[in-house]
Amino acid sequence: MRDNHLKRLQWISANELAALLGLHPTTLGNWRSEDLRAGRDHAAPGKPLYRRFGAAVRYALGPDGTPVLQPAPSQPSEESSGAN
Repeated sequence: MRDNHLKRLQWISANELAALLGLHPTTLGNWRSEDLRAGRDHAAPGKPLYRRFGAAVRYALGPDGTPVLQPAPSQPSEESSGAN
């Protein structure tokens, strides 16, 4: 189901996203590099969501034209973890 959501997003280049956010494209590359060094195959929580399409890196825009940020991992609730 999550893949269907991703297909409905608009995907733009790093240069386009950098211009939209007022950043240098190298900043986005540095963030991706940090992800690789940390062993992640996705953006860190709070950073722009990106995907690789072959050699191309694209960033997600939501239906309202704003960048989609990587959500924080969900934490198990106390009820589901068995803590009393």
